[in-house]
Amino acid sequence: MKSAIRVVALDLDGTLAGAGYVVSARSAATLEALQRKGVTPIIVTGRTETASIALSKLSHLTAPVVSCNGSVVTDPCSGARLLLSTLDPETVNRIMAFAADNCLEMVLWSADDMFAARPTEATSLLGAINQHDVVITPLDTVPRNNLVKIMLGGSREHLDSLQNQLAISLPLVKRSLDVFYETSNPGATKWEALSFVLDRLGFAPEECMGIADGDTDVGWLTKIGMPVAVENARPAVQAIASLRIGHHAEDSVAKFLESYFELPGR
Repeated sequence: MKSAIRVVALDLDGTLAGAGYVVSARSAATLEALQRKGVTPIIVTGRTETASIALSKLSHLTAPVVSCNGSVVTDPCSGARLLLSTLDPETVNRIMAFAADNCLEMVLWSADDMFAARPTEATSLLGAINQHDVVITPLDTVPRNNLVKIMLGGSREHLDSLQNQLAISLPLVKRSLDVFYETSNPGATKWEALSFVLDRLGFAPEECMGIADGDTDVGWLTKIGMPVAVENARPAVQAIASLRIGHHAEDSVAKFLESYFELPGR
């Protein structure tokens, strides 16, 4: 084991989770073995609080869980929310107007639920990823004052075509998966949440390895000791990674952690 690294922060979708957005039994067992080895795994994900805690409990992890892209931090043992940050209602309205003007599917997130105007492939995908159905309801009935995250969905080609326009008009909206952009409160990034957890646990950023794939991960990966990109990571992540490993669909994160920290193989 490389002693300089005492904590490993892990994104889920496109990273630890494999094909079908499922975290394999091998990956879950690897996190548990890593914690037993004395290295602390921290989940840092865009998934819902419920889905994130479920994985943490599956691997018997004890570190606070970062969910909803940094808007929520939860103690998986007690269930207590340690941080909760919501979007400004005016920002919500601007994003909703952009989505309507550009024919984007929209999903609004509170800390407890996801909301969409109609069922689509995107809502089915989000329900499957989070093992929690999206609530179908007119979006004008959803309160604007308790939203923690907004996702904008569409085809890969359509989202690619909007990249420059979004960078100018809504720079806080970032690409997460090929078929989604998303945003949270500007002060509720994955880095702000991870930094809070590291301070709480007594770790320095330099002692942290991070493994991720999406544009929403670039900010926090640049501030830790060892940023690692999976093979399928977006170009911005590949550019700042100090190490690149295999594709997420091949249990590459589990294989890498087993080798790097000399954990029992599978």
